[in-house]
Amino acid sequence: PRAESLCIETKTIRERVLGKDHPDYATSLNNLSALYGSMGDYLRAEPLYEQAIEITLKHLNETAFVQSEQQQMLMSQSVRYQLDNFLRCCIDGGLTPDAAIDRLVSWKGAILRRGRGLRLAADDPV
Repeated sequence: PRAESLCIETKTIRERVLGKDHPDYATSLNNLSALYGSMGDYLRAEPLYEQAIEITLKHLNETAFVQSEQQQMLMSQSVRYQLDNFLRCCIDGGLTPDAAIDRLVSWKGAILRRGRGLRLAADDPV
């Protein structure tokens, strides 16, 4: 109970100070989700994981324009734990595999899309 209250407090502070689109807010959502998952409460964990992943993918896409492909891959790898945690939650909780598959494809597709965009921009003579 103490861990849950601290995670919620941290999430609330980050939401108020940084906003709901900030990657640190996504980390707070992920941490709270991980706590719920460790408690076996997968139904409460799943939507928080999905929200964290959505914020993180948006951040990865927005920062991709100023990063090399290698930097994009490193950044993506540094936050991949969120996707891994979500997939583990879906497996352990027996949750709908469609949600897990959708998130996995979105994650992988985003990496490919960002890389292609970078290569196309490099080829553009304008």
